[in-house]
Amino acid sequence: MALLKSDTKNEPASPRGGKVKIDVGDGQLIPDRADGSILSAWNIAFFGALSLLVILPVVKPDPYLRIIRFIPDGVLVTFQVTVTSILFSVVIGLFTGLGRISRIAFINRLATVYVEVIRGIPLLVQLFYIYFALGGFLQLPPMASAITAMSICYGAYMGEISEPDSSPSREDNLRLPWPSVSAVDKLFAR
Repeated sequence: MALLKSDTKNEPASPRGGKVKIDVGDGQLIPDRADGSILSAWNIAFFGALSLLVILPVVKPDPYLRIIRFIPDGVLVTFQVTVTSILFSVVIGLFTGLGRISRIAFINRLATVYVEVIRGIPLLVQLFYIYFALGGFLQLPPMASAITAMSICYGAYMGEISEPDSSPSREDNLRLPWPSVSAVDKLFAR
């Protein structure tokens, strides 16, 4: 892609010499705040799902009312698995990140291999493997299998954050997961 230069200070040039308006939008299906239309795709989907959630237990209560009664239990189990997995993931990610910045080659390589292998396997595959293969072998209950799989998976993602920087100024710099102000300035500099 060729860069076009403009005579004006802040506006890009078009190939024909006029001004170009670059519209960076969210897409056609995401509603615009200025639109104010009640018939956007998001409103239709949200209110359609909400109305089905209310109408189906009234019209056919046999399966749907029982399903709705299970929702609070499911939310509680989801919350327990999520919070416990996050706590274990932080610990695993901390040790993995420290291993990745370690100057001991064996620890560094071991942590790097862990991150690269685990991040290369989808979470659903890890859940199935730990529940069906290791769960049957180690007699793990379903909740412990889910917590173990999610902790291992997200611990590898957290360990990826602390990767050594290749900056020549200091040998022990860490790359942070958010851009610095100078990086953003360089990005938009002309």
